[in-house]
Amino acid sequence: MDCIGRSCRLLANSERKISLTNSSRGIHNAWHLYYALVLVFKAVCSGFCIALFTP
Repeated sequence: MDCIGRSCRLLANSERKISLTNSSRGIHNAWHLYYALVLVFKAVCSGFCIALFTP
């Protein structure tokens, strides 16, 4: 019986690790999207500001 209980605990731990990895991947993707959008926004705004100052 102990072996079955132990294998169940190992399975639960491995599922928890997969869950943490998927969560980490989602957080990484969210930060990447945020910084990509900020970079695009800065590029568009800088081009717009240069166009305003050009006679």
